[in-house]
Amino acid sequence: MLSRTNEQIDLEMERAFRELRTHPVGTQEYVKILNVISTLSQMKEDTRPSKVSKDTMFNVGANLVSLLMILKHEQLNVITSRAFSLFRLR
Repeated sequence: MLSRTNEQIDLEMERAFRELRTHPVGTQEYVKILNVISTLSQMKEDTRPSKVSKDTMFNVGANLVSLLMILKHEQLNVITSRAFSLFRLR
């Protein structure tokens, strides 16, 4: 869906640039179209997916390692605990 949104924004920007060429520089219509192009480019930047931080990756890795350690312990020993209940599900 994200790529479709970006495609739609690109199409609207192209249409605005075509419309911009038909108006003389400095007119009210020219300024309005420039504002539309500015808004569209801001929308395009806002739709970019954010990168996952290193802290988040570390937390996920630590949780997976601890889960695997508990599951391995349960497999080797007869003790049965609920490894999955130790983690909060959101």
